[in-house]
Amino acid sequence: MLAGSGTNRRLCRFGRFGRVTPSGARLVSRRISLLLMSAPKLPNYLRAYRKRAGLSQADVSWLLGTRSGTKVSRYERWNRQASLRTAFAYEVIFGAPARELFAGTYHEVERATEKRIADLTRRLSATPANRATARKLAVLHGIHHVSADSAIHTP
Repeated sequence: MLAGSGTNRRLCRFGRFGRVTPSGARLVSRRISLLLMSAPKLPNYLRAYRKRAGLSQADVSWLLGTRSGTKVSRYERWNRQASLRTAFAYEVIFGAPARELFAGTYHEVERATEKRIADLTRRLSATPANRATARKLAVLHGIHHVSADSAIHTP
């Protein structure tokens, strides 16, 4: 097909990011990542990834092993929470980590978990010091630093 033909132009476009070529695919992905970092997180980005891949809801439904696109639609519209198995299947299909595909959900879980880590750290710090408590506090301190470091690099 000719590079200037209308069909090729439609197939090579992704929203307002312009032409997507094999060499430019990484640039588009990077632009999406930058947008995700600067904007409030949506519960998931399944529709965007599906559209970018050029797949229909029926195609994704087949790949997920479901009978119709109804579940895919519900996942994309945030009316249904994906199971862990489904989240992993989406990760395989789109080649993106589940924490990016479900960025808003991940962010909510991360915040709630960090709050519980801080609460448990305060509770343990108020108890008499012993070897077990010191180990728990060291583990909690390590988890807190790891999650803070990953938040810097997470789109």
